[in-house]
Amino acid sequence: MLYKKNYKEVISRLSELYSGEGKDRIYAVMNVPNPALNKYSKQTSGGEVSYPNLDERISFWNSYCSHYADLNDDSIPCSYLTELDEGLYGGLLGGEVRFLNFPESGWLSSMTVPFWEDLSHAMKLTLPKPGNLWYDRMMHQMKMFGLASKGKYGCSHLICIDVLNLLFELRGGSNAYVDVIEEPEVTRMVFDFSVELNRMVQDAYFNTVGLFEGGTISNLLQWIPGRILSESVDPYHMTGQNMFEEAGREYIERLMSYYDGAAVHIHANAYGHILPYVSTLKNLKAIALLDDPYNPRAIDSLGTLILQCGSIPLVYVTIKFCEFLDKLKKHQLPGNVLYYVSETPSVDEANRAMDAVRLYRV
Repeated sequence: MLYKKNYKEVISRLSELYSGEGKDRIYAVMNVPNPALNKYSKQTSGGEVSYPNLDERISFWNSYCSHYADLNDDSIPCSYLTELDEGLYGGLLGGEVRFLNFPESGWLSSMTVPFWEDLSHAMKLTLPKPGNLWYDRMMHQMKMFGLASKGKYGCSHLICIDVLNLLFELRGGSNAYVDVIEEPEVTRMVFDFSVELNRMVQDAYFNTVGLFEGGTISNLLQWIPGRILSESVDPYHMTGQNMFEEAGREYIERLMSYYDGAAVHIHANAYGHILPYVSTLKNLKAIALLDDPYNPRAIDSLGTLILQCGSIPLVYVTIKFCEFLDKLKKHQLPGNVLYYVSETPSVDEANRAMDAVRLYRV
């Protein structure tokens, strides 16, 4: 891998983490300054944009990933098809897809304008085929991004938008919650269909982009053995455990069963009430803990979160570089965790810190 000189060591270490052999060790992704991202943030503005020029997006990701060649941390540089996130799934079913640009991250994200007035459309759901605008765009973009990254950097798997997530795209959040309560039989039809729709999208990724060294490239996990999904349970963050158990788990586990497992991300507003239940999903390989503004940080209650999740590796646990070094020296970093170290000043300082990371034992 041209843009990651130590990729073989990274794969070895991450294989250790995700196989359950890293409980006494720590792992780290060092977020160093990136000139390509700095340039992008200055040249673009936030807000709604149109579907992008794919050559320009590829150029950005190529430049972005090229700056990590000499970084000896546990990351795998990769592009992420952010244009094909939430909005893709609604678009495949005929919805209007809108895009937002995030200059600070380089992401160009998508969502669908809710377009079902009621659930009568559920009776007419069919999987999209070639000729569908978003099916064709999806396949074209996967092929372009896969070829452009080959030998240089990775191309991340796509997020799953299934079950209640898909109903959100079709009906909007408030309507979706009401539908689950008032129209349980019809919503189950949508949820069953969502499993097949997500299988179609994920199979397209694995058949087109494929695995790298026998594993899946991931924007959150970096690299993990086998064909692994990126699952989202965001809508359940605002519900109690009952809705997750009654209108979530069965379908998510069914989707996961077709692959070698999945990772799920959890936002800070669900660390307490949903995390303990999500952590018991069958064949769950890792949990990404994503901090949000105005919510407690995962690092500040990491011991409690580890107890809730048992032996499942936790990833993307964000901590500032200065805090990380302090806890590293004081031997206060729990193992079985892939830390995301923000505000890392430089590649040289990151590499010096990684020398200590590799020697660290809980």
